Amino acid sequence: MAQDNFAAFHIEKACAAIVDNSRYNKTYSNAISLLANVATDYMRKIATKAYALTEIAGDNETTVEHVLMAK
Repeated sequence: MAQDNFAAFHIEKACAAIVDNSRYNKTYSNAISLLANVATDYMRKIATKAYALTEIAGDNETTVEHVLMAK
């Protein structure tokens, strides 16, 4: 759960950097890159949770809510 909060914090910071610095091309590119990296890592963790829950449940009916609430 702490990792999810960490990822959400950095996604928020990256979005703020994009909004605040969009007129600076290099900063904008760096913020987009950071956002993409953090979001990709966050989605990979959610996919890993979904796979684990599906294996435990023995079916393919794992919902997004179950994945996001998993610890």
